[in-house]
Amino acid sequence: MCFIIVYKSKMLYHLGCVYKIFCEDDENISYIGSTFNCIEQRLENHKKQYQLSLEDNNITYKYALRPYFEKYGVDRFKIVKLKDYVCCRSDKYDFKQLHAYEALWINKLKCINVLTPFNPLSKLTAKMLWYCPICKTLVQYKERNRHQKTKKCLKAKEQNGV
Repeated sequence: MCFIIVYKSKMLYHLGCVYKIFCEDDENISYIGSTFNCIEQRLENHKKQYQLSLEDNNITYKYALRPYFEKYGVDRFKIVKLKDYVCCRSDKYDFKQLHAYEALWINKLKCINVLTPFNPLSKLTAKMLWYCPICKTLVQYKERNRHQKTKKCLKAKEQNGV
């Protein structure tokens, strides 16, 4: 559930959260993430991303949960909310503040995350891929805003009634 709080300025404030996905069979396996959606929906998106990575051998994105999903099975993983945060966003694609909170949790807890989502000194985000839930394709993370304006994505949006 996403709450939007609007003040006199043009900035929007959304309720996001940092979550942890953990394996029921091995407490040392945990993944930290963040979302503005409900955490159950986010876990389902992780499972879809895993299935997509199995179907497409050309994916170069190193999916941190994949080896553990393969070893234990996706049904052995649960998700819990670590903390809610009210975040300032310039638009619906702005995750900067929430990613900063996520990075703090990654640094605080022992986890399997491959990449830190927010590092102002890093250029790793250029190599990350993003799963588009509208047209169900992977695109470069830095191109996600432009991608949603492409003919392919707009056509899928129209067909799905999104």
